Amino acid sequence: MNDFFRRVLQLTALTSVVSVLFLNTFAVPRGRSVFLQSASTGWIDKPLTSGYHFLWSGFVPGLWKKYYLETGSKLQEIRLKLPLQYSEFLRLSDAYFVQVTIHLESEIAEPAAWEFLKSLDYKPEGREAFISERLRWTIEEFFSEIYKSDNDLAKLKAEFSAFFQSTARENFQSRLNRFTGSQKMIVVKNIDLTELKIPERNLYLSQTQNITEVMQAERKALLHQIEADSTLAIERKRNLEDLRKAEKISELIKENPQIIEYYKVEKLAGKAGTFILDTSSNHSRANSNTILGSEHVEKNKNQDESGGQSAPIKLR
Repeated sequence: MNDFFRRVLQLTALTSVVSVLFLNTFAVPRGRSVFLQSASTGWIDKPLTSGYHFLWSGFVPGLWKKYYLETGSKLQEIRLKLPLQYSEFLRLSDAYFVQVTIHLESEIAEPAAWEFLKSLDYKPEGREAFISERLRWTIEEFFSEIYKSDNDLAKLKAEFSAFFQSTARENFQSRLNRFTGSQKMIVVKNIDLTELKIPERNLYLSQTQNITEVMQAERKALLHQIEADSTLAIERKRNLEDLRKAEKISELIKENPQIIEYYKVEKLAGKAGTFILDTSSNHSRANSNTILGSEHVEKNKNQDESGGQSAPIKLR
């Protein structure tokens, strides 16, 4: 009997140990780093790399949050559309933009992984968007350096191709580093220029022949819009002032209800003279109608007495 209980206790202890190990151990996949955030102590800025890790109190629900950041090598495609001098102003089609397609293979330097996660606002899923945006800034900076006028279109293709060559990788990496705030946060493993479309110069210039007329029309439209916005702003200001005045009057009436009688008198004061004149005019017309009516009756009476002939009426 004693052996039975001893075996039960041993099995219970072993089960408890295995359960603790299972609940507090987790795996980090290859090519990823994990950052931990404790509900009680906050962030642990040192990442856990690929492998198995044991975390005390990992079994407590809600105590730890795990952020899996993909730091390993990853391939992504970036498409860019770079405008020429009047491409956007004239609202031209994509055929009049420099179109670039790039295949980029990059990884996140582990020493800079914590800074990279903070740059993502602690959202690891934003890695691709972050890299695409920094790459776009790098290429746009280079494009602004080599394109100054429409006469440069012929040499754009050669300069773009040279910029993405493996021999210029160090230059590309240093330019990219300036937009990440770190010496080497995004490590470029490989970059290929897979597509480059540059507008044909004469075709592009044919679209810009009437640029002066277009600019004048745009200027007139802009001035008209400014005038309309100004009128609308004045009207809104007037309405706001009327609203504030009404609110103040409402507050005064709440504090002193008798003031509304004074307000009525003030409103009717300008109409008092007109009201008196209208009343006098109506009274005069009534008296005139009464006099004329009496004369008409007297005239008819005289006609009856004289056999149809009306007697003259003497007015004194």
